[in-house]
Amino acid sequence: MDVEIIAYRYGLQPPLDWGDDIEAAMQRQVDLWNRLVEIEREYRVGVREIVASEANLELIQAERVEVLQDLRQLIDQRSATRSKARRRTTTPDLDSCIAATRKRLQEVTERAKAARAAAYTRLRLQLRELEDKRVKRVKEARQAAAAGGLWWGNYNAVIDSYEVAR
Repeated sequence: MDVEIIAYRYGLQPPLDWGDDIEAAMQRQVDLWNRLVEIEREYRVGVREIVASEANLELIQAERVEVLQDLRQLIDQRSATRSKARRRTTTPDLDSCIAATRKRLQEVTERAKAARAAAYTRLRLQLRELEDKRVKRVKEARQAAAAGGLWWGNYNAVIDSYEVAR
């Protein structure tokens, strides 16, 4: 008994019926994606503004930037010392300063993390309101895309990709 096996491989040739309608549908998907990205950027800016209103966080962040600059200067100084000698030289004084600065950076980072968590807890209602506004805007963008002729399977795929990307 002879058996014929057929294997299909898709995508080897360009589509036969690719027209302006398909280009328009793809452009509607791109437009929806761009609108969702715009909504997400505005949302993140809003979150940063709300959280930045906490004075404690601002002071800790300024301290962290200062410690990072100190660390960068010490590392650059050690590199310059080694570069002058054209070999790896021992720099115990700089090494101990770098270690102390790294420890200070770790402490400041932990404080900043705790302060951020506390701020998010205190600002929970404002952040929730902002999230609800974002969800509403995403829904409106999806509805506008549907009203503009975007097929539900395509806008759902874009929305799903957006949620994964978030």
